[in-house]
Amino acid sequence: MNVREYLVSGIVESYVMGLATTEEKREFEVMMSLYPELVSARRAFETGLEEFANSRGVTPPFPVKVKVFERAMDAPLTPERIRHFSKYPEGINDLTSRQFEELAAILLRHQGYEVTLTQATRDGGKDLIVAHHTGFGQFLYFVECKKYGPAHKVGVEVLRQLYGAVAHDNITAGILVTNSYFTQDALRWQRDVCYRLKLVDRSLLLQWLAEYSKGGSSSKKIFWFF
Repeated sequence: MNVREYLVSGIVESYVMGLATTEEKREFEVMMSLYPELVSARRAFETGLEEFANSRGVTPPFPVKVKVFERAMDAPLTPERIRHFSKYPEGINDLTSRQFEELAAILLRHQGYEVTLTQATRDGGKDLIVAHHTGFGQFLYFVECKKYGPAHKVGVEVLRQLYGAVAHDNITAGILVTNSYFTQDALRWQRDVCYRLKLVDRSLLLQWLAEYSKGGSSSKKIFWFF
C-alpha cells in the first residue's frame, strides 16, 4: 500500500473530526497499528486543530458562562457520563445534590437492589428507599446522600439523624453515601451501631463506579446487606 497516497486521501482529517464512517474508522485504526507515520500524522493534525482553536478563542460573556454551566448541570446521568466519573471522579463534585442522589440510585440498581428515589423535598434520612429480597427474608434500608465539597467531611450529627429514622421506622438498616469522607467522631460513633448503619465514603463510592463501568448488569453486592 502507498502510505503517502493514503495520507493525502483525507482520511486523517475525517478520522480526527469525526466524519469518517464506522468502516473507515476501523480501517484507519488497523492501519495506524501497522504504519507509525499515520499515528504521527493524526497527532500533528490534532495539535494543529487545538492551536487553531486556541488562537481564535474568545472569552464568553459572563451570562453565556452561566447558561453553559446550568446546561451542564442539567445534563442527564447517562451511562457514558457515569463511566466518565470512574476515570475523572472530580466531576462528581459538580453534581447537584439531587443528581448525586440519582447517581447513588443508579449504582445501587446496578447491584441488583430495588431502589425508590423519594421526593426532592423529603428530609430526615430517606433520600432513597432500598429493598432487598433473599431466601432469608425481605429487608428495607434508608439511604441518605450527602454531596459535599472535598474538604467538608460528614459529621456525627448526620449519622444520628439517619439512625433515628431507621430506629423510628423499625427498618433493617441505614446507609449514608457521600462523595467526601467522615469525621473521626462519626467513625467512632458508627462502630457502636455498625449492624444498622453503613458508611459509604468516597473510596467505596469509586468502587461502585468501577463496578458499574465494567458494563452489563451486576448481581454482586459490594457492601453488606443482611
